[in-house]
Amino acid sequence: MLEIKNLTKKFKKSTVVDDVSFSIKRGEIFGIAGVEGNGQSELVKIMTGMMRAAKGSIVFNGEEITNSWPKTLRKKGIGIIPEDRYAQGLCKTMSLSMNGIAGYKDRNNVAKFGILNNKKIDKIRDSYVEEFDIRVGDIEANVDSLSGGNAQKLIIARELSNNPILVIACQPTRGVDIGSIEFIHKQLLDFRDQGHTVILISSELSEILNLCDRAIIMNKGKIVGEINPDEINMSKIGLMMAGISEVESVEG
Repeated sequence: MLEIKNLTKKFKKSTVVDDVSFSIKRGEIFGIAGVEGNGQSELVKIMTGMMRAAKGSIVFNGEEITNSWPKTLRKKGIGIIPEDRYAQGLCKTMSLSMNGIAGYKDRNNVAKFGILNNKKIDKIRDSYVEEFDIRVGDIEANVDSLSGGNAQKLIIARELSNNPILVIACQPTRGVDIGSIEFIHKQLLDFRDQGHTVILISSELSEILNLCDRAIIMNKGKIVGEINPDEINMSKIGLMMAGISEVESVEG
């Protein structure tokens, strides 16, 4: 479904993404793990159109999409759950309704001749609130009235409800409560079980081990290994995330 070839990104004098290559199959949750600050954020930004690659290519369903805009990626069937829900996913001073169509205004046919159909937009919002258990005090309030977990559920609802075939989920449960974590995990697993694909970027080892079918480990902008979560323990992954091989750990 997705093939990444030799992606490279330099920032100032450092190479933050260093010749990264991997491929992803349809119907799997593919993990990208590592200690924060080892190139995962930059890799995600390249894959989601928020940063340009200096070198390399991204091929999705046989079509090259390298350095495409987020709007283009969504039209091709890629949902984006960003790393920072407020910096990249929601606008705090906008209503739940407006945030519910952000990035998908054209796709939902909620505007005609430049005029928004508020009844239709509110209907979309109401369906998200009901189906994704988004708990709100005032349905007409702005997003900043929501808890972190409910704000994240709004993003999950928006991205999964617009019929993507691939979802790129970056730190999807960061800063949310236990109940919301379990709900979000179930949504991602159900999406995978429907035959779709998820790329899960997380610094939480338990999240990678519990959800992913396969995963790669990044250190200093490079891929240092690929793992099968069913066949590896947390200790070994921790060593890989630190850039320590098994031989080095034994000698140490």
